[in-house]
Amino acid sequence: MIQRQYIPSSGGYLLIAALCGSSGQLQAQDSYLGQYLLEALHSQKCIDVNASAVGNGIPIVQWDCHAGTNQQWSIKETQEGHYQIIAKHSTQCIDINASS
Repeated sequence: MIQRQYIPSSGGYLLIAALCGSSGQLQAQDSYLGQYLLEALHSQKCIDVNASAVGNGIPIVQWDCHAGTNQQWSIKETQEGHYQIIAKHSTQCIDINASS
């Protein structure tokens, strides 16, 4: 499950991993040519790379949906049967911080 924590300095919500449950459901909306907007059903906000930043360790937040490239994602299956969620603006994957 994905939970959120408000970040006053950004005006958005930081996403954090948690035990599975109904409040972390996402809906994938086809955006353009294999890109998706990932919308949290409980908040109607989209998964967003904070401030369109590029680099390791950048926060992924929930933000009002605007379909910018920092909210567009491709979903790619790996050979191991897992999935990568890749940001269009940076081609970087969502990852869970090792300390989580």
